[in-house]
Amino acid sequence: MANTVTKATRAPSGGKFIQCPHCNSSARVFHFSWASLQCPHCKALVPKHEWLLSNKPAEQLPTTTSPSNGAYYPPHSTMKLTETQAKVLQLVSNAEMRGRSQMLSLLLAEGVRFYFFDRAPFWHGVELNVEEAVKQLEAEAMAAVQAD
Repeated sequence: MANTVTKATRAPSGGKFIQCPHCNSSARVFHFSWASLQCPHCKALVPKHEWLLSNKPAEQLPTTTSPSNGAYYPPHSTMKLTETQAKVLQLVSNAEMRGRSQMLSLLLAEGVRFYFFDRAPFWHGVELNVEEAVKQLEAEAMAAVQAD
């Protein structure tokens, strides 16, 4: 039986892999000062004591800066849209006569602007400049016009 995360579990400076008990996918964390995490693969909200400690050796861990929420996403990872998300994106893109990548950037910029209109990032210490993020997304949307 695999070991689970306990109150004594610590992560080294390079992070530690944990495994979702629902789908067995791995996630990398840099600390254990959280009560539960959402699995990036199956989206289940898993309490800390249910996560399994992965046997993935530390030398397989790429070096990266530690995000303050403890979750790890590779710097150039790609996220896949669900079938419904892709269908809605295509319908919205068609309705607006825009390419998918341009529409996605515009929707993301608008969503970030709206979401952070009257709130700060949940995790203190996360460096998020909303205006700069929106500006970059809008610039990317305009650049996507040429690519689409």
